[in-house]
Amino acid sequence: MRTVALLVCTALLGACSCQRQPTGESTASPMREQPGATATSSASSDGALAQAGAVAARTDAQRAQAIRDAVDTLHGYLRELGSGQLDQAEKRWAYQRSPSVNEEAGLRSLDGLTALRIDNGTPKPLDTEAVPAYLEIPVQLRASMEGGGTLRFHGWYRLRNDPVTTRWELTAASVSPVIR
Repeated sequence: MRTVALLVCTALLGACSCQRQPTGESTASPMREQPGATATSSASSDGALAQAGAVAARTDAQRAQAIRDAVDTLHGYLRELGSGQLDQAEKRWAYQRSPSVNEEAGLRSLDGLTALRIDNGTPKPLDTEAVPAYLEIPVQLRASMEGGGTLRFHGWYRLRNDPVTTRWELTAASVSPVIR
């Protein structure tokens, strides 16, 4: 798709009406004097387009991998939280801090939790980089409790890719119970 866009842009620039018209003195085009020049320039532009397409594909793959890694980090955190491994879960936060009660609205203090279902929405980049370093991931959680009760939570988690360790860390959260 990007290759097609690049070809369209190149064609539009080639058809631009702002090109200089030759004067009466020099009506001969240097390209006409060198018949092999058009084939060479065409081959080099095809090579440039292929290289640009390869770079775009590589960037898209890196972006997709970064987003998958961030979602995996969030899911790992919530699994550890759901299984009561609070010390391990805290290591996933930037600066190994604990989130405040306001950030997770009592999610950490659930007694009798038997299962935690995690549904995340599409991660939203919070920066303008081709491969995002900051993401916000919307979540919906369903906590199954002993005795058959169910609690629901919704909100988001923000993560950043630490440039030193190159791993994703949680930086903020806003998760609250759904009251029916």
